[in-house]
Amino acid sequence: MVLPGKVRGELIKLYYQNGMNAAEALRVYHRNHRQRRGPGTLQALRDLVRKFEDTGCTCNKPRSGRPTVSEDVVMEVHHTVTAGHRNRKRHSARVGYSNSTVRKLLRSVLHMFPYRFKRAQMLEPGDPQQRLDFANEFCYDMMRITTGHFAYYGRTRRISP
Repeated sequence: MVLPGKVRGELIKLYYQNGMNAAEALRVYHRNHRQRRGPGTLQALRDLVRKFEDTGCTCNKPRSGRPTVSEDVVMEVHHTVTAGHRNRKRHSARVGYSNSTVRKLLRSVLHMFPYRFKRAQMLEPGDPQQRLDFANEFCYDMMRITTGHFAYYGRTRRISP
């Protein structure tokens, strides 16, 4: 469980006030906050104190891995995209980051995608008459069927015009 900075500081202060006794520090913390179970175990408090003595801070070390892109770069990409240019390669050249980094920023952080939604079924000015003509022709063709099978009193009959 990750402890907030205030709680970590208070635990370390109680540890040193109670003669470097982790059990007593947790007991006092429980009494002060009216809790039965505290923000960790004895070993967790000892590790926290050891980290504080080694580094002078209770903060966690930075994680290994690829560094994230700063907010300044994200804002710069956002401004170049909204300026009106649509070519991602131009954006990457202006910002100074690779094309793939700009693509990832656009998709995951800024939620911008390389396509636009367009309504494919939108009616154009000439479409209603064209659809009406198609429907009339379809109905006319259905009426002009040369051969049909119909059920008549339980038997199937073939009717021809």
